[in-house]
Amino acid sequence: MKRAFLSAAVITLLVIAYFVYDTYLCIKNMPPYDILIGRYAYVEYDICLLDSAENLTLVVPDKVTNYMYDDEYIIAEQEPLFASAEYYWTYGRGYDKDSVSRLMHRCKEIGTCYWIIKPINHKVYGPLSKDSFDIMCKDLKVKISLQEKDH
Repeated sequence: MKRAFLSAAVITLLVIAYFVYDTYLCIKNMPPYDILIGRYAYVEYDICLLDSAENLTLVVPDKVTNYMYDDEYIIAEQEPLFASAEYYWTYGRGYDKDSVSRLMHRCKEIGTCYWIIKPINHKVYGPLSKDSFDIMCKDLKVKISLQEKDH
């Protein structure tokens, strides 16, 4: 009786261990991002570009609060925090420290920033003020718009 109980307990533990391990592998191998268009992805309040090895390069730093995309463009609204962005922009994109400082200063000067990305040629317009964003969208014939957020 003890042997049967022990065997059942071991089998139960093995089954539980298998499911825990399988779940871990599934979670570990799931991409931590939402693909937008092309190789662009939304990742934890950032918009990034994925290279062929699935490495992420920051395009629009934290904190992207709203975005929309179609077959031609990605547009985004950003409340600039730069909590971790300085490190990634400095070391991930090859920007020098001065250009990162200027970008951060410009974003903080604008407040709520807007960005337009044209994935086909990797052209990034931003940070833009709301007025500049609206003008640029009209000039580029961007057909999408940001949805109003529920407050």
